[in-house]
Amino acid sequence: MSQDKSKSSNYIRLKEGCVLVKGRARSALYDLSDGKVYSLNRSAYKVLESAQRRVVRRRYRGFIDHVIAMGLVETSDTPLAPLKGAHGDGAEAALEFIWLEVTSRCNLTCLHCYGDCLSAPGPDRMDGKAWKAVMLQARDLGCSQVQFIGGEPFLKKDLFALVDFARTKGYIFVEIFSNLTLLKKERIPFLRESGVHIATTLYSAHPETHDLITGTTGSHAKTLAAINLLKDNDVPVRVAVIAMKQNQDDLSATVEFLQRMGVQYKFPDPVRPTGRGCSQEIQPLNLPPEFSGRMIEANFWINKHSFYYNKRNNSCWAGKVAVTATGEVIPCIFARDLVIGNCLEKGLAAVLHGNRLKGFWGLTKDQVEVCQDCEYRYACHDCRPLAYAQGGDLYAKSPRCLYDPYRGQWRKQ
Repeated sequence: MSQDKSKSSNYIRLKEGCVLVKGRARSALYDLSDGKVYSLNRSAYKVLESAQRRVVRRRYRGFIDHVIAMGLVETSDTPLAPLKGAHGDGAEAALEFIWLEVTSRCNLTCLHCYGDCLSAPGPDRMDGKAWKAVMLQARDLGCSQVQFIGGEPFLKKDLFALVDFARTKGYIFVEIFSNLTLLKKERIPFLRESGVHIATTLYSAHPETHDLITGTTGSHAKTLAAINLLKDNDVPVRVAVIAMKQNQDDLSATVEFLQRMGVQYKFPDPVRPTGRGCSQEIQPLNLPPEFSGRMIEANFWINKHSFYYNKRNNSCWAGKVAVTATGEVIPCIFARDLVIGNCLEKGLAAVLHGNRLKGFWGLTKDQVEVCQDCEYRYACHDCRPLAYAQGGDLYAKSPRCLYDPYRGQWRKQ
């Protein structure tokens, strides 16, 4: 009965939460209420766009009835006014997350090290007092999440004092990213009671492969023992896997190994072109789609908040900054060349209030070459450092995306 009524209705409008986004060859309909993104050809876009302003033409009734059945539009016998609140600018980004590179030293010599870290003392300039000042200023700006990184954070003598300081100052999420080879059993009570999270990397289920990548015999055994120690004592721990030439044949076995361990993990991420990760000697070859990191098909999900936020802000950079061991402030730990300022010279708050950071945070897909013509641009996650590393162009399309918006087709790998 409802279908017969819809066929007699002359006017339609998109239901609340539904938005049309035009691309060069194709377009998309975003249903922000359930997160789905529908691909539209040119004719479908024109019908939906024009039918909201005039009587539905008889030749398009079949298509309109189909869209009605999907719950994406509503109908009426009289003209429908546009829904109020159907459009928005999204909230302006505010600082939420900060990386603190508490040391540039590391006890391992990983082939791909993103920070190009060495065991010898580096040019570190930040002491405990400086780090506490950074955390206080970040907290005053609304930041609630902090991750301590290195180098190897456990080489920082006052690391636990800094972790405790972060907790007492109101940071609701505190994480240490470590290789875990230096974790001592006597530190477990502090980690558990402070509610700190731990992140680490396992390069392979096979010890010889892992140790080859870290350049340190026995590192696999130490990291694995520490992961189990943390798990057994209810300290939250997650494991990253980085795909490179040296471990590409082990990736499936490593994922299965982590699954059997019952530990939280992320699917392998292809080595990123920063630091020693730029070396051609470690670039993986012919990774299977599930480990390639490439976007090979339309598999998007988007809600109302993210849609309007992404229209105004960069989907990854916005709300984040990193502070290096020399005091330099950068938009991302993978973007060491894009220095915003130095917190030892001006203070973190002064650095963050400048226009340079606003430019990074506000770099949306509407400014990115090719992406600006893509119908998926507001649902697609962005990683500017990946694009920037390819040729120094901050506005280049990500090399991991295989979609061609000018043809409306996905390229084969």
